Amino acid sequence: MKSLRRAHVIVVDGQGLAARLRRMAIGRVTMAAGIEEARCLCRASHVDACLVVIGDAVPDAASQVLAGAPGQPFGIPTVIVAPAVTPYLRKAARLSGYAGVLPAKIAPRMLYRRIGAVLQGRRRRRAPVSGRMVMAAPVKTTNFAKPTVH
Repeated sequence: MKSLRRAHVIVVDGQGLAARLRRMAIGRVTMAAGIEEARCLCRASHVDACLVVIGDAVPDAASQVLAGAPGQPFGIPTVIVAPAVTPYLRKAARLSGYAGVLPAKIAPRMLYRRIGAVLQGRRRRRAPVSGRMVMAAPVKTTNFAKPTVH
């Protein structure tokens, strides 16, 4: 079980978020100026999670951030923190290798829980899609009694 008090989290472009994480007593919070610096930090040091903050930019125009998750090649879960979470942003983040998307105005308790879930690997894993369909076996009943009428 991974403890948040010993976790090393990288925050990309988020001064306010880094301060919030430090107040929550997360072990080590490292600031990165951009996606490339975050990739270098993920490659060089032992990192448990990476949080990428999309500022006031429109989520649809954040193509640089959605080019690829900085921790994905190294097996580090990466989460986007955006001002507005849209279905488009969720889908684009999932296709780019991010573990999830969080709203920027999330309550501290929920942020703590979401980061803990990411560290535990509780993200829902998608099953591989196959071309054939699996049919369920028919249910056999042996109750020959009359049904109860209420």
